[in-house]
Amino acid sequence: MRGRVFRRRFVASIWGIGLFFLLHAIPGCDSKKPPTHPQVRLRSVTLNPPSVAERTASLKRSVDSIVKSLSAIQDEARSNAALPTIEEAATAVIGLKLDRLPESHKSAMIEVVRPMVHKMVQVLKGLYKLPGVQAIIEPSISPMLSRLQAFANVKAD
Repeated sequence: MRGRVFRRRFVASIWGIGLFFLLHAIPGCDSKKPPTHPQVRLRSVTLNPPSVAERTASLKRSVDSIVKSLSAIQDEARSNAALPTIEEAATAVIGLKLDRLPESHKSAMIEVVRPMVHKMVQVLKGLYKLPGVQAIIEPSISPMLSRLQAFANVKAD
């Protein structure tokens, strides 16, 4: 019995001594010195936002794609077929974040957006007369169209 107790205490003390030396061998674990941390240097990254010309070109491509897809719709089946193209282009228009343009560029962009909005609204008026088409297209196109109308200060018809 005494041998077991002695052995346990001896093994525990050996472990304690080993742990003590191990901790003092690790840099930064010395109680006299504060721990050191590696210095991290960050590179500065300059983001170049798209210019007004790039945004205008992207907006024209997306709106032309939407109008072309809308013009091809003649019934429910074709509206379902055109839906992925319309959703992709509408997402691209929303992604342009026109409302975040600097004030100096907004007036030029508004002059580009207004005719596009009017053209889209006219095409949609004709399509919404077709049975079942409005229910398919409107959820995809309405958020984008309302943002463009708000940006260009065009009232919804």
